[in-house]
Amino acid sequence: MLLINTREITDTEDMASYAELSPVLRASQAVLPFGLLVAVAVVGLQLNHRLWVRWWAWPGMLLMYGVSVSLFYVSARYRLPLVPLLCLFAATGVVRTRQAICRRNWRRAGGAAVTAGLCGILTSGELPARLFISWPDISPTHQRAATEFNLALARQRRGDPFHQIEEHYRRAVRFHLRYVPAWHYWGGLLFDEGRLVGAIQRLRIAARLDSGDPDIWRDLGEALLHYGEAAIAARVLERSNQLAPEDPESLQLLGRAYFISGRVEDALPVLRRASELDADSATIQRLLAITLDKLGQRDAARVEFLRLIDMLPEDSPEAAVLRSRWRQRGNPLQRDRE
Repeated sequence: MLLINTREITDTEDMASYAELSPVLRASQAVLPFGLLVAVAVVGLQLNHRLWVRWWAWPGMLLMYGVSVSLFYVSARYRLPLVPLLCLFAATGVVRTRQAICRRNWRRAGGAAVTAGLCGILTSGELPARLFISWPDISPTHQRAATEFNLALARQRRGDPFHQIEEHYRRAVRFHLRYVPAWHYWGGLLFDEGRLVGAIQRLRIAARLDSGDPDIWRDLGEALLHYGEAAIAARVLERSNQLAPEDPESLQLLGRAYFISGRVEDALPVLRRASELDADSATIQRLLAITLDKLGQRDAARVEFLRLIDMLPEDSPEAAVLRSRWRQRGNPLQRDRE
């Protein structure tokens, strides 16, 4: 069904975006969309079925390539090799239908019309969308949103100015208000720029639209944590941890939120688990040692601080400070004497 659908299924860029710049492309989409080409080609196969028994290689190529694409890819660019074959069959369909009408062979012409009508229904996407639960959203607005989203990502990787990147995210959600990736990454962009209020607003929209994505909850929790809402961040990060219990970054942020909000005892098991999952993280190790020290477990805290010092590079300023405090006070948290 996706193979013969009249709408283009894009993976990076959509034809509608390029059609804004190309009158030829706009005209071709309006006059001869892929679904219409398929319908007329099927009519050609029907009206010339006796001829194709002899020239079986042509419909055979069409069938074999169609099956191979359906098994692996259905994006528009992968079905383009079908177009020359479909044009061949469609041309014969137009000629045979015209002959049937001129000869007043209404039975033959009527059969062609019925075939074309059925193909039109199947290629439109409306019926399959109602029959199949897993039918994807391939509406033009969704695909325009995906193109704008990909452009924003490309500009971000290139280091373009903030306002240019944000404009693509804005256009993406304008085309498709429920396009979750655009809301999510737009929030991440604002977070990186230090615009926490805007980041939290957009990440909350993303979480409302897709409540099952742990990454969205984690990023929202981190933004709330930086905004000073540690208690709210803890609840959000608990949701992230429920969805992805083996994510050390989510656990680290949850432990930090517990610690800042005064739930130090709750932070300890969370940070221990994060340390088990990511034993090379100095951030987790540092927070674990501080938490143990806060709870009065001095010996355990010293062990974790020693591990932290071993993790840090020899010329690290932090490692030098920790060693100095260790020598003078026996506690890396205690400041040096003035």
